[in-house]
Amino acid sequence: MNNNGGRPCQVAIDLPKTDDAFVLELPGSATAGGAIAAAGWQVREAVGKKRDIATERARLFGQREAQVVERTAAWQAERKLLSAVVNTSGALVCMVDAAGLIRLFNPACEQVMGWPAAEAIGRPCWEVFCRVGGSQSLARFFDQPQRRAPPSQVHGQWLARDGSPRAIIWSTTLLRKDDSAADEPYDAAVELFLGTGLDVTELRGAEEKLRYLNNYDPLTGLPNRILLRERFGRMREQLAAPQVMGLLMLKPERLRLIGESLGAGAEQAMVLQIAARLAQWGSGAAQDGLQGGTHHHTSVARIGEASFAIVAIRNAATELAALARQVLAAMNAPYTFEQQELHLDPCIGIALFPNDGDDYDSVAQGAEAAMRRAASSRAERYAFYRPELNQGAHERFKFESALRHAVGRDELVLHYQPQVSMASGAIIGVEALVRWQHPELGLIGPGCFIALAEETGLILPIGEWVLRRAREQSRAWQRAGLAPVPVAVNLSARQFSTDIAATVARILADTGLEPQLLELELTESASMEDPQQSFLILRQLKDMGVRLAIDDFGTGCSNLSYLKRFPVDKLKLDQSFVRDLTTDADDLSIARAVIAMAHGLRLTVIAEGVETAGQLALLLDNGCDEMQGYLFSRPIDATACARLLRDHVAIPVAAAFPLPLAEPAGKEALWNGNPN
Repeated sequence: MNNNGGRPCQVAIDLPKTDDAFVLELPGSATAGGAIAAAGWQVREAVGKKRDIATERARLFGQREAQVVERTAAWQAERKLLSAVVNTSGALVCMVDAAGLIRLFNPACEQVMGWPAAEAIGRPCWEVFCRVGGSQSLARFFDQPQRRAPPSQVHGQWLARDGSPRAIIWSTTLLRKDDSAADEPYDAAVELFLGTGLDVTELRGAEEKLRYLNNYDPLTGLPNRILLRERFGRMREQLAAPQVMGLLMLKPERLRLIGESLGAGAEQAMVLQIAARLAQWGSGAAQDGLQGGTHHHTSVARIGEASFAIVAIRNAATELAALARQVLAAMNAPYTFEQQELHLDPCIGIALFPNDGDDYDSVAQGAEAAMRRAASSRAERYAFYRPELNQGAHERFKFESALRHAVGRDELVLHYQPQVSMASGAIIGVEALVRWQHPELGLIGPGCFIALAEETGLILPIGEWVLRRAREQSRAWQRAGLAPVPVAVNLSARQFSTDIAATVARILADTGLEPQLLELELTESASMEDPQQSFLILRQLKDMGVRLAIDDFGTGCSNLSYLKRFPVDKLKLDQSFVRDLTTDADDLSIARAVIAMAHGLRLTVIAEGVETAGQLALLLDNGCDEMQGYLFSRPIDATACARLLRDHVAIPVAAAFPLPLAEPAGKEALWNGNPN
């Protein structure tokens, strides 16, 4: 820069590392030094501003770059999360474009519909999702020029690729273009359809199964009581004068006995055969009604383990009687199980609506009462309800209810009847006999409630209680210093099953008494129902050391070929033969034959129901081993029985010969005094 004589001076300054140049024009009068000083100040100011701007720009650029990286990472994480949710969710997720082509097909769709995603994506959705029945509504929806919005939820049946139907509930969502205007047409605004589906095929199947189980018997497939009640209501609405509607209750009387003797498999087979016959008869009755133009309505059901029912509309009560005879004819034909021919002895009770009740429950109650009457009749096996049949029903119900609580309330008691040796006259055992100490009716004998206990199944807990209580009493007598004597306990037919051995073993273990002090009495009829099964059960009991006796021998049809195999110790001559022993030659002959046969099989014989000295003398004369009966003692409580055992009371059997014994003063008399 030179001095130019007062002219303005231009100074050009280049700024390093920038593209900008600054030209300073100084007044001509300025000296070179002044100009330079002024220029330097201005340069520094300009450079500082530019540097600050560049630094701020760099900072802002760095921030924006970091934000882009952060947002990109967040977007990618969100995308991965969304993809994971879509791919791992149990829900079906499918996305379809505006043309109906599949754009997203998640693994749940693959699993349910049977299409791989690679094959499904790009296909029209109506090719992958086909409605059961061939509906083309999905294809028509995408083919219409102006589509309306699809329903928010769609229920339906869809065919998988293998042809199996799948029940799916779809929820749909529309995805519109980001730049679509509010007034833009529907077709132009919608870009994608998103559907999420829930496969409820298994749920629908479970619902159908539950509905079936609620309305049908699972064993036979017949309607159950619930469905029969519903049909009764519908048929009641259809009833028109002069028609009558009847409820027929059918019960095969021998079904339970077959189950007890031949096992649950036999009972189940009988139930299935009964159901098949009833179903065949019911379809035939309905067909006859259609052909005859009578519009008969008939519905068959299984309403209990051993009971069936028929609701029928006919023109008169006489037609219902004819219907009952038809059913009995179908049911009376022999049944078969494992090549055995069986008979069920069915009976039918009939009640009418509205004559015998104004609803299902009251009519059913009347039919059940009539069925009980039919069961007791030997002439007709069906009966119509009569009001007087229910006179004792309420009392019977109360009696049964009280019996159900008798064990828990400790109302049962045992009495014991001594068993006496014919050789020595001494007590050699006792038989335990159950009594019911009813809180209102007093002491009730077994004849008044054992049959009811058998019918209701209460005999099982009662029988186990008798076994346990008899063993406990025997233990108590021993602790009191009395000589041990065997205690005999009766087993009912229902008790005599494969479970009895385990029950006896458990009771023996709990009480700790010797097995030989327990004698089990089994009725002849029960033991002969299934001889092979009886043999196995008796063998188990005998192996424990328990003594065994056949009760009421001679009253049934004895099979001696089986009897000789049974591991029993004693036969009990039934009191029906002892009662007229002194006046009936046939009874005496039977008694002699039983005693001789038993001795031939090395069995002991005990006569029950001995009440007179004459009976005793004849039994002694024919070699009977033991006796029990009122001649010695009636059944007595545990305290009185203990007194007999302690006092060693005996019957003077030697006095029976050669003169007959004198009659006792009364049936309660004891030979050596009354212990009471």
